Amino acid sequence: MPYNAYAPPSSRHARPPSTDTDISWNHPYARIPFTRSDGYLVRMFGHRDAAFFIESLLKMNARDVHLFSNVPGWHNALMVSRPSVSGTHPDAFANNENPFWLLDFVPLPHVTVVTQQIWSPPNQSDWRRYVEQAHLRMPVFFVQNDGKIGLPLPRAAVGDTSSLRNADKAAPLGGGHSTQIRIAVSFSSYPPPFLPPLRHVRLTRFPSLPPF
Repeated sequence: MPYNAYAPPSSRHARPPSTDTDISWNHPYARIPFTRSDGYLVRMFGHRDAAFFIESLLKMNARDVHLFSNVPGWHNALMVSRPSVSGTHPDAFANNENPFWLLDFVPLPHVTVVTQQIWSPPNQSDWRRYVEQAHLRMPVFFVQNDGKIGLPLPRAAVGDTSSLRNADKAAPLGGGHSTQIRIAVSFSSYPPPFLPPLRHVRLTRFPSLPPF
């Protein structure tokens, strides 16, 4: 991928003074190294690109990132003890005191995860602006009140978000007037090997839309 032309992600992010491996408080939750996790991120992007995403998000080596599971009220969730951006509201608390932030989920056995290609900057300037110097937001999931992941298409088409957790709150995208989301798009309507090249699309999301 394009980012391979630059220095490896692990060499770009120095380990911060405090990481998930430095936790000193006791907790009953299972702690899983990200490199051995099997959540949506790894299944979508593969281990290498998922590690690149985590290092770009948390600004630390993926080998030092530990995820926490078995958090009450969050079935199959994988959480971290520090967010990517300070001031982000916690999703849960350990021992009613120490905060957790949602990072990923482990898909149920019957769920099919569609593989995706992660967006990466086309040049050094965009790398610095959109990855190295950017404060990326934590992943956003559509979580229903019963813990299921996703929103049925018929409900989404009519804007019915009543079954989603925190549907009455603004999406955690920074509170700005708009948010730029870069995604990699490919078209599967062409028979191989005549697939058109990957395209980069810029979307704008306004607070007036239904929250995630």
